[in-house]
Amino acid sequence: MLGKLIKYEFKATWMVMTLACAVLIGSGLFVGLIGKFISLSDSNLSTMQELLIIFGIGSYIILLSSMVALSTVYLIVHYYKSLYTPQGYLSFTLPASITEVVSSRIIVGCIWASAAAISAGLSITAAAVLSQDAREVLEFLGDMYSTIIDEIGMADANFIIFEIILYLIISSIQKIMMYDYCVTVGQLWSKHKIIGAVLCYFATSFILGIISVIGQYGLMFTSSMFDPTYENAFTSIITRSMIYSIVLCAIFYFVAIFVSNKKLNLD
Repeated sequence: MLGKLIKYEFKATWMVMTLACAVLIGSGLFVGLIGKFISLSDSNLSTMQELLIIFGIGSYIILLSSMVALSTVYLIVHYYKSLYTPQGYLSFTLPASITEVVSSRIIVGCIWASAAAISAGLSITAAAVLSQDAREVLEFLGDMYSTIIDEIGMADANFIIFEIILYLIISSIQKIMMYDYCVTVGQLWSKHKIIGAVLCYFATSFILGIISVIGQYGLMFTSSMFDPTYENAFTSIITRSMIYSIVLCAIFYFVAIFVSNKKLNLD
């Protein structure tokens, strides 16, 4: 039944999220193509043209941030409405357990959050690769990559890049799961459930912020003390941060499932 619920969730969300991902990638391609023919370093540009280009770059950054934020808000609102509003009555009357119903929403939300993060990355990459002004930056990154390969080898360099990309994806999943967790815990309030979810978010963010600061200082200290090479210390920090995010995802998931099963309140 979980598979059918996940399939239904994709049908309910694919249009909005596909459009959001398409806008993210399309805007990067558009900015890159414009930048391919127009460069800020062109001496023939007038002051007004330079201002328009700068305004366009600023608008792209705002659009990129807005689309990622809006897609996140959409997923949170969909999670809330499909479970904890009158629509939730219909969801929980299906021949499936509460765990399956809640899990389907969380799984699909995580997949779409990952897709949005990847789309944003592809958008930035497309804008950078196609733009004239990015050539010097790309050449610098290429030289830096070659230097890293000479120092630690291609396999280790590629592994570090893979870890960074994977960590960014897991971080986006952690964020959406934290929002889902806060919305679920907010249902413990008999009244003002949305306020309860907001308070849960701030309290959780405060606690995790303290843990993160303490943990990062501890990671840097232990990494530099027991493994002083730069590349190994950097890889160690990324790996441990990734494990930390995965543990948080597991905690958020199991708390959301526990609250939904034991304290479900649709009043």
